[in-house]
Amino acid sequence: MNIFEKLASKLPKSAEVDPTFPLQELTEILGFEPQRPEVYKLSLITRAALEKDKEGRRIDNERLEYLGDAVLESIVSDILYNHFPQFAEGYLTVLRSKMVKRDMLNTLGEQIGLGKLLHGIKGKIHRNVYGNGLEALIGAVYLDRGYEVCKDFVANRLYGQNVNLDKLAEREENFKSRLMEWGQKKRKTITFEVFDEEPQPPNQTQFFAKVYIDGIEYGSGVGVAKRKAEQAASKQALRLIELGN
Repeated sequence: MNIFEKLASKLPKSAEVDPTFPLQELTEILGFEPQRPEVYKLSLITRAALEKDKEGRRIDNERLEYLGDAVLESIVSDILYNHFPQFAEGYLTVLRSKMVKRDMLNTLGEQIGLGKLLHGIKGKIHRNVYGNGLEALIGAVYLDRGYEVCKDFVANRLYGQNVNLDKLAEREENFKSRLMEWGQKKRKTITFEVFDEEPQPPNQTQFFAKVYIDGIEYGSGVGVAKRKAEQAASKQALRLIELGN
């Protein structure tokens, strides 16, 4: 008996499949037919369902949610590491945080139609139930099929159909942080100079910034805030560095 079988064998007996189990709907979401439907049934039982086993003990998807959370972080790290070979550890961490944060998981859970399958959703509910349910579902896939199939589900059917990684990276990119991280690794001194603000019509202030690497100017930028001007200057400097200048 492998580790997955041992874990699945410990599931409550009350989680056994019944005729009401939404096998077809779940198969459409997953892209494959579950081999252990009882694991998935448990993943769909929210705490609000107030279900109990034959011994009167509460059963819900919280343990699977815990497992799915850990598996998801590992898979997303794997995806980002291979998709963005040019990004350093710090920025990959920022992107991973964005991809596994609760708002993102809530949205994905709703988009794949998980809400109609979850037990215990009545009236006005907290939106986190979708993200929690999604993590529990990922935990169920991991127990049912193992890491590689779970990774394929997360990468291709979950994020692949609903999230553009390149656009996400572009929105979240912090050029100044990347430049400072590069400077630390290369033992370079990075300094910024922000020029006096100059009012622009209609009464909008603009800031001008320059960035220096070991005292040599590498980029300049303009922005409606000091931070934006420094970001623009950092972006220009990074391009020069990538070109080998």
